[in-house]
Amino acid sequence: MLQTVEVLPPRSEVRRHVDIECQLVADVWDVPIDHRVMDLSSQGMWLACDYPLHVGEEVVVTLTPPARDAAAREPVFLFGRVCRVAMHRRANEQKQAGMAIQFVHDDPATAERLAAALVGIPPKLRAPRKRAQECVWVDELN
Repeated sequence: MLQTVEVLPPRSEVRRHVDIECQLVADVWDVPIDHRVMDLSSQGMWLACDYPLHVGEEVVVTLTPPARDAAAREPVFLFGRVCRVAMHRRANEQKQAGMAIQFVHDDPATAERLAAALVGIPPKLRAPRKRAQECVWVDELN
């Protein structure tokens, strides 16, 4: 008997818990729209919003990193793609609707600058994940 279970890959970088504002430009909007960034890494971010875009939409993000020193608080312009959307439709659900943006870095210096600005900001505490399971073949059951 062969059983399969999805094994989640590890994240490439720790996401930092932030609560900052950013502006998002997409093809469906004529002007930049303000959004709240709830967690951030140099590879992507989670935006809380009531009307998320479709997966695959390309966006331009403008944000000011929450750095400790004033020199690192210059606005950053990033290109990205919507990679996940969550819609929570029930009134009793605790989570807020939103979307995940994966950054597409054409310049490694921008990613390094964003990573350096996030040093010292704690990660968001989450419930522990279940252990990853793999496919196993069982020849005989006792």
